[in-house]
Amino acid sequence: MVFESMYYPKSIFCEHMHDCAFYQHEGWCAAVGMQSHYGIQGVHTYMLAVAQKSIMASGVSFGCDVYRENQLTGSFGFDIFPDLRAGVAISFLNYWIKDLYSRYGYAVHLSAYYDLGALQINGWLNNLNVPRFNETDAVPMIYAIRARYALHDNLACIIAARGTHERLPFFNAGVSWAMHKYLEIGLGANTDPLYLEYMLCLPLGHISMRYTGTLHEYLGLSHAMHVTFNP
Repeated sequence: MVFESMYYPKSIFCEHMHDCAFYQHEGWCAAVGMQSHYGIQGVHTYMLAVAQKSIMASGVSFGCDVYRENQLTGSFGFDIFPDLRAGVAISFLNYWIKDLYSRYGYAVHLSAYYDLGALQINGWLNNLNVPRFNETDAVPMIYAIRARYALHDNLACIIAARGTHERLPFFNAGVSWAMHKYLEIGLGANTDPLYLEYMLCLPLGHISMRYTGTLHEYLGLSHAMHVTFNP
């Protein structure tokens, strides 16, 4: 399998990169991020995204000096009803092994987002065309449904079910708490593979810094840092 590191969100607290209907902003914003992978030296994921209202362009690159996977995505969200949005996206895919080969493909994504006030539900179907690069390398269709319920102005519960068309779903669950206007924390868990998730967000006006981490029983810690600029 290829592009496995990009199948699902890095954390249950960071969904926007996988759901093209989820994002909606009055102006424009930009985000940059980096993730390490359980202390594997030289292997990182880099992310860059720019959005204007309901249109977003993003790039993700995973790998090291000898192997790399790249994904460039353009997405557009639109209202169906006042509380229901849909989104469409297309990704251009590339992966290569140094001095051997470089292969290309594309993927089509659909998503929906339903806002009921305290309850927000979103879901997506990614890689609808099941991109196939050769007899062995392909990207499966991926599905997810996620619900977020605000128990209080500062406290929310999140649960999600995700999977591919080839496997049974697995589950995420988490709780986020905005304990101060400049501090939000979160704790969650994933079932397959089994690991804990952490989140720390510092919303500092026009700049927001978000750390997410996972703790795997055998592989240890994985860290991700994102900085978002909202003028």
